[in-house]
Amino acid sequence: MPSSLINALARQMEPLPTVDDPWEIPELPTLVAALAQVPDPRGVRGRRYAFVFLLTVSVVAVLCRVRSLLGIARFIRGADRHLLAALGLPDESAWAAPADSTLGRAFAHTDADALDEAAGRWLRQVLALGKPPVITARPPLQGLAFDGKVLRAAAQAGACDPHLVAVVDHDSRTVLGQRAVDATSNEITAFAPALAGVDLVGCVVTADALHTQRAHAELVYSRGGHYLLPVKHNQPTLYRALDHLPWEHTPVAHTVTEQVRGRTETRQLTVLPAPADLPFPHAAQVLLIERYVTGRGDGKIHCSADLAVTSAPWHLADPAALACLVRGQWQIETVHLIRDVAYREDASRVRTGAAPRVMATLRNLAVSIISLMNWPSVAQAHDHYRDHPHHALQAIGLTT
Repeated sequence: MPSSLINALARQMEPLPTVDDPWEIPELPTLVAALAQVPDPRGVRGRRYAFVFLLTVSVVAVLCRVRSLLGIARFIRGADRHLLAALGLPDESAWAAPADSTLGRAFAHTDADALDEAAGRWLRQVLALGKPPVITARPPLQGLAFDGKVLRAAAQAGACDPHLVAVVDHDSRTVLGQRAVDATSNEITAFAPALAGVDLVGCVVTADALHTQRAHAELVYSRGGHYLLPVKHNQPTLYRALDHLPWEHTPVAHTVTEQVRGRTETRQLTVLPAPADLPFPHAAQVLLIERYVTGRGDGKIHCSADLAVTSAPWHLADPAALACLVRGQWQIETVHLIRDVAYREDASRVRTGAAPRVMATLRNLAVSIISLMNWPSVAQAHDHYRDHPHHALQAIGLTT
């Protein structure tokens, strides 16, 4: 038995791991057990498959880079019976694979909040058993990125929940929470529900300027966490207060230069103690972030400057840690990019009921599992699981 869950997860990276090697982590429920808590939305009559089977086999299919309901139905139709049995298919001599319409009707009526809670709870339990290999240099405080994404084609097709917000762990790039944005409102109202199930003690919540709200700052701080929020013109009083600080007379506290895809980017961070009369609750430090980028093809140096405020004090978040947290906000953009590029989410026209959101949750789970496994690339993980689907069972706590 491995000493930690991460050791078990790391076995997935060995060349062609054997499916006979059991993954026995008694303190961790399998993904099947977690998804079994999601209520079955179907009527009692006519049920041929357990709802948890439909959910779990869909996660395995998405791990194999299946992108649609039709693709999931095809995956089930062509899957090995031993794999399906491990996922909960009854041992019957004759059976018919569920059609994409069957999946669509079931997912359309799913309690999407319950599904997101079950998925997030399972991933949080995974992380609690051991930290995965970090994707970013880890600061003393854990970073949690908050942002939203619109399912473009679903929105054009008239989906009821085309706009979703999510919470992503900076280090592991796992999606710990997700909620839908009310069609009559915006992301601000979804902030508290998305963070409801996440333990914020010892965490720093990062977000875009839309969420630089006093109520959000109070919420995070009251739950034992800290915030790091950009300050722009949507908070004019706060912006003016930060803009008038003596930045030009303050030495740069942290500098880092990176070369990515033919571009050279230098980021400089200047930090000051938050003024006592700053009109924002619990502020401890204020930041000036300057970026200089060359190599865009025009021979020019492109400059930008942003202001930010955080409740994290210096002894918990020094300039190097703050720079890491600022950069870590982009992890949620990486998750969105993977969903768009690898799964073509923005092209999906699934629109009935909760089905678009269920598909987004399945993609979140797949991306999170691949990140926890520390695969070098998402494409490599997809290729491996497609050729060896039984190995995906280890990733969700099952054996064949």
